[in-house]
Amino acid sequence: MFQAQNKVIDARILKLDEALSKPGVTLLEPISVVRRSRPAFVLDLSGENLPHHLHHEDPIELGGILKSEWDNATLFGWDAFHAFVDGSADFICQDINGTASRVDRHLQHQPGPPYQIPRLSRDGRMVRLDFTSISDDLVCRCAGDIYFGSPIEPLNWGMWLLHCIPSAADYVASGQKGLFGCWFKLRWQRNLLNFMGIADEKLFQIDEWKTHVVGRLTFRSYPNIDLYVGQHDRETFTAIAEQCLRHSEALRPSRIFVSRRTRSAPGAARRLANEAELADALQAIGFAVVEPDLLPFEDQVALFASATTIVGLGGAGLFNAVFAKSGTQLVSIEASNAFIHNHANLFSSLGLSYAIVFGQRDKLDNRWPHHGWTIDVARVIAQLRLFI
Repeated sequence: MFQAQNKVIDARILKLDEALSKPGVTLLEPISVVRRSRPAFVLDLSGENLPHHLHHEDPIELGGILKSEWDNATLFGWDAFHAFVDGSADFICQDINGTASRVDRHLQHQPGPPYQIPRLSRDGRMVRLDFTSISDDLVCRCAGDIYFGSPIEPLNWGMWLLHCIPSAADYVASGQKGLFGCWFKLRWQRNLLNFMGIADEKLFQIDEWKTHVVGRLTFRSYPNIDLYVGQHDRETFTAIAEQCLRHSEALRPSRIFVSRRTRSAPGAARRLANEAELADALQAIGFAVVEPDLLPFEDQVALFASATTIVGLGGAGLFNAVFAKSGTQLVSIEASNAFIHNHANLFSSLGLSYAIVFGQRDKLDNRWPHHGWTIDVARVIAQLRLFI
């Protein structure tokens, strides 16, 4: 499909029903409508009466996971946007219903040199892909099979858990045909792929902002990236949890506080200024303070899989809750309401008894939603005593 220097393609953005009708597309999990469970409590300590609809059992579309296998496919993109174009010039990304909005978001932040991926423009459901400015040496060609596994936001631990792990598990279960294509330039990413059973020689580096032309491309996509975990992926996480519980020798406290103190230097994004005070108060009522990113993956999983009560600061660390048992108590302490409904989707879909606490933002820090903040520790502890 791709010929450097002389190719412009008008591609059509696929919708879910159209994607399903294409050859080589498998429906891994059908769509069903469920309702997000209500939190056990919402404690708003922000002083701003933050708006939310957590007390409403909002309908959520669950499932609709597709596995697509395309011949002569082109792949490009980075961060929240990876695009797949097949030989008939159909166009999709991992977030099927959000493809158009992700194209628009990408158009607002297109990179300059030395990055070279197609120039894009969009008119409704049509996307013009202009490859004419891309030099041959920046095109990566692979005549064989590639199973694409990079998650949306490939630097985000939580999205690796939700998107990369299920892809890696499917690749392994399918016999590891061809190579597993992923952005894995950080040590923890390679280690996680190795843990999933993918050896280094089976890994194919997907470079950011490069165009990849693939003989046969396999990838998973979702109707919406709303963090609601379907039954198909829950079974994958449960199997990993059982494996880690058998092999990890780490201590397994029943109550854990998921901390990020070592990564929260003054000025860091979403730094809880009085986290040390909160950690001390939680330890006093029987919580062990843990920092998952300082532990081997197997031990992280075992911690969450064996805990009965989890308290943590809203963010990637709490995504390890995918390994927790249904019914586990979880309290997410949030800096704002920016991500709260997606976080609630995650906790609800896992069958957790979850609760939300909003802290108070530093009004001198204009980096919303990544501003610094504080929490009223005494009120948090008093509410926790009632909950647990």
